[in-house]
Amino acid sequence: MSKKGQYRGILTGNKFMHKIRLRLYIWSEDKVFFVYAPALDLTGYGNTEMEAKDSFTHILQETVSYMENKDTLFDELERLGWTTNRAKRRIKAPDIKEMKEDNEEFRIISSKPNVKTIHESLELAI
Repeated sequence: MSKKGQYRGILTGNKFMHKIRLRLYIWSEDKVFFVYAPALDLTGYGNTEMEAKDSFTHILQETVSYMENKDTLFDELERLGWTTNRAKRRIKAPDIKEMKEDNEEFRIISSKPNVKTIHESLELAI
């Protein structure tokens, strides 16, 4: 896996299913757990780490579903710093350095003590 994430596209019907590995940051603050994906600028939270992961998964599913239904996936990814090729239906996540340069919240989160990093797979239909 590279710093920019992994990508794999599979044609399903008239759309490609793209499998992307996201880097997630997990930490707790004032007895609340947070899960943050800087590549998508999404955060989940809960009273436990599992609740935070579940919250993040729900927010992610709703966000991706909304973008797919409104046909704004490429626009949103580009806004977040992703490189896209609409004609070839390709997407590439920004690297960590770029995200830290562009996202002050991420710089703060990544500098907190006791922040754990994990990788999760995501499938996007584009």
